[in-house]
Amino acid sequence: ILRLAAAIEGHPDNVASALLGGLTLVISVGQGVIARNLPVAPLMVVLAVPAIHLPTSTSRAALPREVPLSDAVFNIGRNAFVIEALRTGDLNLLGKVMDDRLHQPFRLRLIPGAEMVFNAAKQAGAAAVALSGSGPSVVAFTPPEASIQQRIGDAMVSAFEKAGVKARSMVLSLSMQGCNCSSE
Repeated sequence: ILRLAAAIEGHPDNVASALLGGLTLVISVGQGVIARNLPVAPLMVVLAVPAIHLPTSTSRAALPREVPLSDAVFNIGRNAFVIEALRTGDLNLLGKVMDDRLHQPFRLRLIPGAEMVFNAAKQAGAAAVALSGSGPSVVAFTPPEASIQQRIGDAMVSAFEKAGVKARSMVLSLSMQGCNCSSE
């Protein structure tokens, strides 16, 4: 199912996560796909969803075709630490390593107010903030306290609205279960 879904989608990233749930590592190898589902701590996130249309194709087109070696090394060096922080629930570590130089700086420019949303979430108590996929939604990793999550969601929505974009927020837990794809 994963190989077929990846062929339809064009790449395996989103379909592997939807099918397997949790933290999913996936790569294409020849005509096949290698995927692994890793256990993660029971983390909570606040998702801010702006009322703008940003097709994935537009978001991909904003990416440079070549990147400086220093930016590639920056991202690769943080990759294992992001995985470890998610696996253990170490929000302090996640806040230190959830930076990106390969896609977010280019995609943020396509989303009105996105940088303000990132800053507002952090000021409201988010441990780490990132684009959700290629955007335009923004995800903030939060402490477990509902009051802090509400404050983060309100701050993110307010920052979008200051940029003239309506938005809504949702508090979500990470799902370790993907879709139920059985034929039963």
